[in-house]
Amino acid sequence: MRLTTGYENRKARIELINLIDIAFIILIAFVYGAISLTMSKGLKVTLPVGAADPDSRRRIVRIALDSDSTLWLDKEACDLEACVRKAAAAARGGSCSVMISGDRGAELGAGIELLSLLKEAGVDSVAFEVRKR
Repeated sequence: MRLTTGYENRKARIELINLIDIAFIILIAFVYGAISLTMSKGLKVTLPVGAADPDSRRRIVRIALDSDSTLWLDKEACDLEACVRKAAAAARGGSCSVMISGDRGAELGAGIELLSLLKEAGVDSVAFEVRKR
């Protein structure tokens, strides 16, 4: 005996709705994976310490600022104008850098005034000396 179910004359077909759902789930998984790979997790690293400053071959003019705002140019006390004049004369050729060492108790205004006068005098390479913590 042969039963008829009504499916005998039908052709096989692929259900697209299920395939579209699966394709979107796979797409979401790939997008989520790509986003999680590109996010920085903020790893703590220890950076290497350099052996020498890249400008170590350049001559350095050192200007020190005491706690009572006295200026010292290469271990000689001088006033603001003379200090700026001598530092600018030494730095004119571009072969010299100016390093400012300021005491923690020195006035901020004296350091800012020194920096602005050095810039006006044409000194391009000015840096502040700091100590490591």
